[in-house]
Amino acid sequence: MPKGNESTIDDYVDVVDYVISLIGEDLVGIGSDASEGHGRPSPFMEWCNRDKGYARKMAPWGSQKVVKPLGPLADREELAVAMAKKGWSSTKMEKVLGLNWMAYLETIFDSEA
Repeated sequence: MPKGNESTIDDYVDVVDYVISLIGEDLVGIGSDASEGHGRPSPFMEWCNRDKGYARKMAPWGSQKVVKPLGPLADREELAVAMAKKGWSSTKMEKVLGLNWMAYLETIFDSEA
């Protein structure tokens, strides 16, 4: 993030847009927060905080702030507002906010059938 812990939701949208400029809007998706509701610390959160290739511990808990309002899922509607403010089309927003994940999951499940 360009401003580290001082980054805003608009900065976040700019970074997502940059990634889209590199690989296309069909390959970028913002996931749901799979950690919501898990206590901190917990075995699950400890696992999440490790590099999955080498199990190295990454940033210590509490050392990184979440760009607001990218915390609880209930606050995520502000992300769509910020995307619209940046001029994103509804199609691009829908893809990044969930349709791309759905397409990816369908591909995985179809390949297992």
